[in-house]
Amino acid sequence: RGRRAIIADMAAPGLDPALARPLAALRGRIRRAALLDAAAAALSAFFLFFAGSLALDFFLRLPAEHRGALLLAFLAAEAALLYRRGWRPLRFPLPDPTLARIVERKFPEWKDRLVTAAELSARPHPFSPALLEAAVREAAREAGAFPWARALNLRRVRRLALAALLALAAAGTFACVHPDAARVWA
Repeated sequence: RGRRAIIADMAAPGLDPALARPLAALRGRIRRAALLDAAAAALSAFFLFFAGSLALDFFLRLPAEHRGALLLAFLAAEAALLYRRGWRPLRFPLPDPTLARIVERKFPEWKDRLVTAAELSARPHPFSPALLEAAVREAAREAGAFPWARALNLRRVRRLALAALLALAAAGTFACVHPDAARVWA
């Protein structure tokens, strides 16, 4: 399955480089956003575990074996989170026609030109080569002035990454200020 995703990610051989390059860059940004999202979610989960376990230990004075069981449960949850938010999204193919649909959903002013060029270039079709060339040429002409960076909204991922960094800073600050409490997990 993973190998098919990598193969399907390759640009269609007939797609004009003026379209293939920005679509490939968008594909890379989507993949990096998924990795950043997974890392930020994992860091946030770590902070919640750290804070929760410190609170539990403060109020209940957990023995070492209970802390170990709690840690194992957290590691299992963390592995599931990383699989769901990191590995699983990376396994799905993002061929050029799919990326074109994502762009056109956000920017309807393309009026199906990008999708048409990507789909006609991606697989055999009964249309004339002149039609394909005209569709690709028209889309490539518009691609030069298009703001490709705005095609992917990273606001949510940036917020989650900032929250994770703040949580990590808070945990580090707590560990520095209260080393005896943090040493319980060392």
